[in-house]
Amino acid sequence: MRLHNLFRGMVCIIPLVLAACGGDPTPFDLELVVNDCDATRTSVIPPNGSVVVTVSGEGMSNVSKGAWLRDRSLSLPEVATGKNRIATVEVFDGTTAIGAGNLVAVGTSASFEVSENDTPKVTVVMYRVNGFALVRADGTGCSTLAEGRAGHTARLLQDGRVLIAGGYTVDESQAKRFLADAEIFDPATGTFASAGKICEGADCMAVAFSKSVLLRDGRVLIVGGEEEGGAVSARTAIFDPDDGSWTLGPELETGRRGHTATLVNANGAVLVVGGVDAEGQVVPTVEVFEPSANRFRTARVEIPRAFHGASPAGAGAVLVAGGIDAEGVPLATSRIVLWSQGSDDYDLNPARDSLAAGSLRAGFVSFGGTNFASVGGAKGWQPEAGSPGAGVPSSYTEEAQWFHGTDPREKGVGLMQAKRLDPCVVALDAKRALVVGGFQAGNSPLANSDVLALVPSDGSTREELAVAPPANGGALKETKGRGYTTCTALGDGRVVVIGGLRNDGTVAASAEIYVAQQARETK
Repeated sequence: MRLHNLFRGMVCIIPLVLAACGGDPTPFDLELVVNDCDATRTSVIPPNGSVVVTVSGEGMSNVSKGAWLRDRSLSLPEVATGKNRIATVEVFDGTTAIGAGNLVAVGTSASFEVSENDTPKVTVVMYRVNGFALVRADGTGCSTLAEGRAGHTARLLQDGRVLIAGGYTVDESQAKRFLADAEIFDPATGTFASAGKICEGADCMAVAFSKSVLLRDGRVLIVGGEEEGGAVSARTAIFDPDDGSWTLGPELETGRRGHTATLVNANGAVLVVGGVDAEGQVVPTVEVFEPSANRFRTARVEIPRAFHGASPAGAGAVLVAGGIDAEGVPLATSRIVLWSQGSDDYDLNPARDSLAAGSLRAGFVSFGGTNFASVGGAKGWQPEAGSPGAGVPSSYTEEAQWFHGTDPREKGVGLMQAKRLDPCVVALDAKRALVVGGFQAGNSPLANSDVLALVPSDGSTREELAVAPPANGGALKETKGRGYTTCTALGDGRVVVIGGLRNDGTVAASAEIYVAQQARETK
């Protein structure tokens, strides 16, 4: 494969002339998009180092070859004909061996077909590692939502796309308008497309601050939240990616916001825990969605909490931590809800002091289903008289509190660079997580990020939580910050951050990609 004019100044698209070993042409052309799409037009490719190109696909062994960037040429072994081929391009900064040093840029193509009769053009968009870049599909500009939104949900589908649903936007007077539509982000192409209206006939569900869950059959359930005028929603909706359709689901017995909705891996049910009802009371009930019956039922256990975190904690278990109780008091305890196969109902383990201090409206993340972290949030809550679920958070914190799900000795605190209320937190792998945005004191959205990492403690077999900005800087490309944003792991080391409220009161339509450094063998 011949790399032609690999780095021509600040051009956006770099054509690669491909040739197999021996000089025979390969049946596709490769182009790299290497510049940021913002005003800086900065290249993500360094002047020195190496490049590795890998082609993978169905019915073939991976074909991979590396070369020095300075050589500007690479001979790739023959690529077998067939469909669903993927080209991955990695760039490293090491100068001692090809593929050595840090991975500094990576890109993956959409699937393509290699045939003897056609020469498709394959585009690979390159993104820097350990930093942020606005999403782009080609060299012409940035990819954005059709309409900016905040307070939405974003859920990874089984085919690798991301469903973005609901939320709100603002008009010129910064009045909220709740959204009853959805979009889909395709990481393979870097594009957004409509996913239709969250409607069944003329009946539509316009909701923000809802929760979404990927069901085992590939559909997505949207649950509860807040409707126009601040009304608490009991409504649900289901998206079927097979035909792109929406149906309105059964209503909750109790409408709620500030709740959680978590998949029970053992039986495919969804546990909807706690929240705040229309009267400002903290909801004690746990409602169970059964996909096969398309119904909700009330579990025999009660967990009166709101603004808490929840995560799967084993095949038939869900861990719930933090939040406020029925009196509006911040909680430092966790509970584990266990599915009983014999009774097909749920039991509740005793409360355990898992956090160093009670917190609410924190980000919550699982490290491999064993360790968990409550990230940022508020340590104080001033409830309204008679309505403990309605109030004002206080004492925002920069603490990231981690704990082991079953061993009370394993826990600790790390400090972020900023106090964050409602940050977005997503696991990068079983030991690391990315923290994005949220609100600082004064409720101004933040435009920075942190990386959490569980690392061995000095002289001990135990772990501690290390916190630091990403290696290439923690600043978001959306310089006005992102509050009520989403951050979704794409399953390949990348995270997409979509929309959010900006510090000038407007709502962002932009999205950006973060790529985490991955462990990798030297080629």
